[in-house]
This record gives sequence, structure tokens and C-alpha cells, in this order.
Amino acid sequence: MAAALTIGFLLAAAMVLRATFAVMRKGVTWAARVFFLVCCAAALVGAYFTTFHSIHDVNPDTRIFGWPIPLHAHQRANATSPWLDFVGPTVILAYPMNAILFALFPAIISLVWVRRLITRARERGA
Repeated sequence: MAAALTIGFLLAAAMVLRATFAVMRKGVTWAARVFFLVCCAAALVGAYFTTFHSIHDVNPDTRIFGWPIPLHAHQRANATSPWLDFVGPTVILAYPMNAILFALFPAIISLVWVRRLITRARERGA
């Protein structure tokens, strides 16, 4: 399962990177570029706030920091025991993973938009 998630995130990152190059190519309208850049900037800001400023209490003894990819989790046995933290590789990877997740939908829309622009330009030229 971990390998499938890793491959999925690498494919999502490749799609966002591909959309960046597709939007910046010659012949793409400024509206498509502005749409993509504004959406990517909003994705980065949204990923920052949801990664570093989101706290979710699953139950009274479990607290998760970050969403949708958690930054870290704290848990305790009961109300009087100390919080124990569970830190994994997501401390380093949570923000980039959330940024990729948030930028994926605008990247897909931008790729479809650019493809339609290229198709229309070819039809006019042929």
C-alpha cells in the first residue's frame, strides 16, 4: 500500500510539473497562465495553513496536527497522562505532499484547457 501511495504522489507531482510546462508554452492564452499561477499560489497558501495551523481532536486523547496529510500526532492514555508524540517522515514531507494534492485539480483543469487551445489552433490552421 505504501508503494502505491508513493507512486500516486509521484504521478501527481509529475502532472503538476507537466501542467506548469504546458501552460508556459508558446501559444497559450494569458488567461490560462494567470488561472494556473493563481491557483498554484492559492494551493501553496492553503497547504501551508492546513499543514501547520490545523489541529484536529479525533477524541479527547488523540490530537492530529495537519490536514489532509498529518504533520504529527499526539496521544495520551487518559486525561492525566502526558501527551506522547508520534513523529514520522511526514514532518518533512507533509507540506510538499499537501501542496501537490491542492495543486492537482487546477493542474488537471489547466491541462485540459491547454489541450483544447492547441486543438482549436490546429483546426484553424488546417
